[in-house]
Amino acid sequence: MPVPAKHFDAGNSRLAWYEKGSGAPLVCLHGNPSWSVLFRPLFQGLSDSYRVLSLDQAGCGQSGAPAAHYSWDLSARVADFGAWVDHVSPDQPVTLVAHDWGGMVAASWAVDHPDRVAALVFMNTAAFRLPAGKPLPRSIAWCRNALIGQFLVRGLNGFLLGSLKWCTVKPLSAVVRAAYLGPYPDWASRRSIYEFVQDIPLKESHRSWNRMKQTEDKLVLLKDKPMLLPWGLKDFVFDGDFLREWQNRFPKAQAIPYAQKGHWLLEDEPDRVVADIRAFLAKNSTWVASAQPATAEVRG
Repeated sequence: MPVPAKHFDAGNSRLAWYEKGSGAPLVCLHGNPSWSVLFRPLFQGLSDSYRVLSLDQAGCGQSGAPAAHYSWDLSARVADFGAWVDHVSPDQPVTLVAHDWGGMVAASWAVDHPDRVAALVFMNTAAFRLPAGKPLPRSIAWCRNALIGQFLVRGLNGFLLGSLKWCTVKPLSAVVRAAYLGPYPDWASRRSIYEFVQDIPLKESHRSWNRMKQTEDKLVLLKDKPMLLPWGLKDFVFDGDFLREWQNRFPKAQAIPYAQKGHWLLEDEPDRVVADIRAFLAKNSTWVASAQPATAEVRG
């Protein structure tokens, strides 16, 4: 990361977070199996004009393992995120920048606090059920398997290693690969990766189904917010079908498809994505920068 980590006690978790710049807050949330290192192009390319912040979710990146009784479900993730947003931007609406599982978590918070959302940037993510007729990729289904899932994800580090190979179109450099691998060296540190895979709600009996369904049903509360959808169409999970689902739900959203780019769009096309986000924020500057700066002191 281009900036050092700060830490915040969310109750059940000691969370790491990062901040650079000043101005309207851009609040970033990663998915699985990454961490805030994904957003380093935004820290480098937008912090001259905005206050760029990012959170490492519980058990990810530089955040510590949560308490033993932590539930690892969507509701717990949303509670962590909400507590952190209260900490870093208690009085100023935020622009959410979310990817993969970060989109589900951020959207779940946003539909409960629409007045605190200035704008939304969702890339290769979902905040709703799988689109009709869309199967779960076989590779993810294997990692969810009760017999071999833990061995694949926590023992062999298969989910992260597979992501390093398949989540981009262009190969990652050795330095970048090491940055993604660094926080997850062993069985214990890969617990969060495994739990994220297990938390995909595919049926009503699932632990996170109700929270996901509530989020899906309340997305309409965000319909008038400026929304940008930068999308890597070579994503083997969140492909064009997911982008179309977002567009169906938010016809006024600005979609930018990247036909030859993958799931980790910020790795495949960092400069262009940063430029597209900057242009979107400038076009919607009345929304993004209309809030007054927060008056409460924020401590790291």
